[in-house]
Amino acid sequence: MTGRRSETTMEVAATPEGIGAALTQVISLIVTAERMSADYQLVNLNSLDHRVAAVCEAITALPEEEARQFRSGMRALMDGLDRLEVATREAYRALSSPTAAEEAASLTELAVSTRASAAYARALSVAPPPMSEPSRPGDERRRVDRRFQDRRKGQDRRQEDRRDGEASEAGG
Repeated sequence: MTGRRSETTMEVAATPEGIGAALTQVISLIVTAERMSADYQLVNLNSLDHRVAAVCEAITALPEEEARQFRSGMRALMDGLDRLEVATREAYRALSSPTAAEEAASLTELAVSTRASAAYARALSVAPPPMSEPSRPGDERRRVDRRFQDRRKGQDRRQEDRRDGEASEAGG
C-alpha cells in the first residue's frame, strides 16, 4: 500500500483532542462547501460525507461522559449540513431555471414564430371553392348519354363551343 490515505477511510484520533480537531475541520469544510455552492461552483461532497461519518463514529465510540463535550460541536455540524443543503438546493434551482434574459428571448422567439406562422397561414389560405349544387340522381347519367349521342352524330358540343369562340374572335 502506498503512503496515501483512502478517501473512504479517514482516521480520526481516538482522543478527545483529535476528535475535536477533526470536528472543527469538518465544520470548516461544510462552511467552504456552502460558500462554493452559493457561488454556483461544483462541490464534491463525497469526501465531506466520509469525514462526517468518521467523526460521528469516533464520537459514538467514546464513553458517554466524554462524548457529551461534543454536543455543541455536533449541533453546529448538523446546522452547517442543513445550511449546505439549502444552499445546494437554491443553487440547483437557480442553475436549472432560465434567467430573465433567457425567458425574454424565448418569449420573443415565440412571438416571432407565432407571427411567422400567422403570416404563412394568411399567405397559404385560399378561399374554398364555391359549393356546387348538389347533383340530383341521374344528372351525371344524362350528361354521359348526351355526349354519347353527340359522338354518334359526329358532334361534340364542347368542340362546337370552342369553334364558335374561335370564330367570333377571328371575326371580331
